[in-house]
Amino acid sequence: MSLCVHRHHIVPKHMGGADDPTNIAVLTIPEHAAAHRLLWEKYGLLEDKIAWLMLSGKTDEGELVRRELVREYMTNRTVSAATRMKMSVSHLGEKWTADRVEKRTASRKQSGHFPTTETRQKIANGMREYHKRRKV
Repeated sequence: MSLCVHRHHIVPKHMGGADDPTNIAVLTIPEHAAAHRLLWEKYGLLEDKIAWLMLSGKTDEGELVRRELVREYMTNRTVSAATRMKMSVSHLGEKWTADRVEKRTASRKQSGHFPTTETRQKIANGMREYHKRRKV
């Protein structure tokens, strides 16, 4: 019997995390769900709540939260650039080019609606410590 594992972004892509190997942790599905639950509890971002619920098998509840995220985006545009890119074609009817996402991300960073490098580093350090403790 093989163990199914996922690649988890320590700093999630929706918070500006990269695909760099130093930002990737290999986790089992329950561990991956727990990591997103911890991120949801600490930062309250709907993207993490959706990931937690979906990975936990709570797909109906996850779908309701995903719809809430779409509504939030439609009303006040506070959703991350990565999430906007995913939602753009299927839910919003507008195509976000990479250039448009980059400009929007720069605007959000300047206005304070995006985690700073310092905040992203704190998240990364905290998640690395969490994953180290889980391995012991």
